[in-house]
Amino acid sequence: MGSRNFEFSTEKPAWVTRIYICICIGIFLANLFAPGDWINYVSSSPAQILMGEYWVLISSAMVHTAGLHLAFNMYWLYTLGTPMEHAIGKIPFLIFSLTAAVTCSTIHMAFSDHPAIGASGVVYAYFGFMCITRKKYSSFNLLDDRLIKFFIAWLFLCIVLTQFGIMNIANGAHFGGVLFGLAVAGTFVLTKYRVLSTIGLNLLIAFCITVFVWCPWSNSWLWVKATQALKNENYELAFKYYTKFIYKNPQSSEAYNNRSIAQYNLGKKKEAEDDMNMAKELKP
Repeated sequence: MGSRNFEFSTEKPAWVTRIYICICIGIFLANLFAPGDWINYVSSSPAQILMGEYWVLISSAMVHTAGLHLAFNMYWLYTLGTPMEHAIGKIPFLIFSLTAAVTCSTIHMAFSDHPAIGASGVVYAYFGFMCITRKKYSSFNLLDDRLIKFFIAWLFLCIVLTQFGIMNIANGAHFGGVLFGLAVAGTFVLTKYRVLSTIGLNLLIAFCITVFVWCPWSNSWLWVKATQALKNENYELAFKYYTKFIYKNPQSSEAYNNRSIAQYNLGKKKEAEDDMNMAKELKP
């Protein structure tokens, strides 16, 4: 993205932003008028992503199932995306948007077993980038102190709304977006914070990669590892991961059933029978 101190004319169409918005609206309308299982291929669960549906890390940032959710995100996508695209250029903006989507989806996936849908994580990445580069690009002045306070307040209010079950919000994606935007701005635009920001960006990238390799606090990760081990007839490893999963989810009848298979093949007939009985008890 460089540290060039110039801006593109705001009269030029922000095509990346417009196409992004059109895709989001298109998916929403398609799901509204032609609902079906196809929506799962663009917004599948973290477990499915860990099993190879990596495109969902990007496509989920384009999916909205509620009109208000769509309208809110499209407004801010256009409001923040347009000046940012003009300022840094279409290709850097496209790369930023795609990598922000991947980062936000991965961080959400690390702390939640539910799909993350919507462009809000990417919007918060725009916010993070623009927030600390306002002096570099005058068109970012639309992000005044009052609007910054609004975004920060909404960031934390969303946690409260989620905790009380009022709304199910991908808070990990929001925080991931802010951190990504700040780190990228500091690394490629603001020379004053380049070293610290580069370290932060590398740590963020490392964490996202680690989620796919080692994430034992995640139910989805444990389930995928256990299922893959059972499929590969690595019963010792399957037993290990199913045991950890059951410790976190003691009401999962399927986990007890699968662990009983692993234990039976390990020669632990009595333990396998106990697990099978528990599975039947939980799901008669």
